[in-house]
Amino acid sequence: MENEEIDFDEFDKELDSIMSKLNHLFQGWNKLLNLLDLAEELEPKLHETENNLNEINVLIEFIKNEGTDKNQCCAAIYCSILSIFEGFIHELLLILNKCETSKDEASFVNKVNHFENRVRNKFSSASEVFDFYLKKTVNNPDKIILLFNKLFGFNLKDSYVDSEKIIKYRNAYTHRNGYDGEHKKLSLSATDVFDLYQNLYKLISEISKNIRAYLDNHINDIYQIYD
Repeated sequence: MENEEIDFDEFDKELDSIMSKLNHLFQGWNKLLNLLDLAEELEPKLHETENNLNEINVLIEFIKNEGTDKNQCCAAIYCSILSIFEGFIHELLLILNKCETSKDEASFVNKVNHFENRVRNKFSSASEVFDFYLKKTVNNPDKIILLFNKLFGFNLKDSYVDSEKIIKYRNAYTHRNGYDGEHKKLSLSATDVFDLYQNLYKLISEISKNIRAYLDNHINDIYQIYD
């Protein structure tokens, strides 16, 4: 009785097919792990921002209950609220940059070049984009909405604030002791501070909802591709 010959070519094809499927699944697993890392980075930032705003709320209650004018106190709290918001956006932007880069670096770099109108001196790598946003001041709510919608697919519709006004007041009290460019004193009331707090809190809440949707969409995309 002759021994049956082993078809090594067919065996190699089967092995290659199995390895290909395993590699495909591992890619999906790695992407899920990246999303997990993203969520773990984002969660403490959200809690930190909420805690900071809650601390500010104590000061807001103080100036609301005081009958006398406390313009400088109002200005200090006003700028602190904007500082907390700016820090939150800055951290979030860098974390999302890393996530997008891990998916498709070339595509994301091209998207940023288009958004930032980089006709010349285009970014050529994710590290250049990261350094750019690391140094850039991003504190205009209207521009932040546009940036997050365009780069990360968020669906933010309303900043809830007058962006030009709050940047004007922030710059006046941060750099010119409360005077605008024409050397006119800008006054701030407890109502101004409370309105800013309430409106930026709403915007941060909307951003948080969009973060959850961002994660859900990416998880669904992975399941569809690698299931």
